[in-house]
Amino acid sequence: MLFERLMNKSAQGMSINTIILIVLGLIILVVFAFVLGGKFTDFGRTASQCDGRCVASISECRSSNGAPIPMNNCKEDSGVGIEGEGFCCKFLT
Repeated sequence: MLFERLMNKSAQGMSINTIILIVLGLIILVVFAFVLGGKFTDFGRTASQCDGRCVASISECRSSNGAPIPMNNCKEDSGVGIEGEGFCCKFLT
């Protein structure tokens, strides 16, 4: 009897369209916050920065027991870098 009463209740609440619109609105707000806060430029600067050592070839990195990550315009924290195609050699610990 209780089960029948629960099954006969009509659904109440937000529709799926409303939920989708709310989620899209939140995503747009987050993107605006990043753009207005200038975080995209910070991301671009740190994405090209190497916290290992910039090398010109994979073999140079592997010979020193590192993991090569392809990067354009690789720059180390010290300011030393390689213009154009190179590798950020991260050392395995």
